[in-house]
Amino acid sequence: MRFTRDALIQTAADGSEWTMGRVLAWEPPHRLALDWFAGAGADPTNVEISFAAEDSGTRITIVHRPLTPEAIELWPKRVATFIGGWDAVLGGLKQHIEGGPNG
Repeated sequence: MRFTRDALIQTAADGSEWTMGRVLAWEPPHRLALDWFAGAGADPTNVEISFAAEDSGTRITIVHRPLTPEAIELWPKRVATFIGGWDAVLGGLKQHIEGGPNG
């Protein structure tokens, strides 16, 4: 997974790539907003990630919501998958912010 200025790109085992998220707003160091296409390119969801400094580091708050009637209907089935994927997404974002590979 890698971040570009405009998108979050997922790379499959065969090397093919697809856009997992389209950046709507990137306001470092406070906010990242995305149209999210994970698992359903036709029914994006909206993700807003905020960052707040704390004594022990950074608090990350994620608000993830459906946008369309179709996404709302699928939401209960998709939530568990979304929750499980945030570790990978946040790891990729951290690497990008710190200027690592693909950053």
